[in-house]
Amino acid sequence: MPVYSSGDKTLDLLLEGGFHQDLLY
Repeated sequence: MPVYSSGDKTLDLLLEGGFHQDLLY
């Protein structure tokens, strides 16, 4: 679940992917 509420699922998925990558790396 994203901390923010943008309403744009595309941005949500991209940001979530970036966060997961940051956690992995």
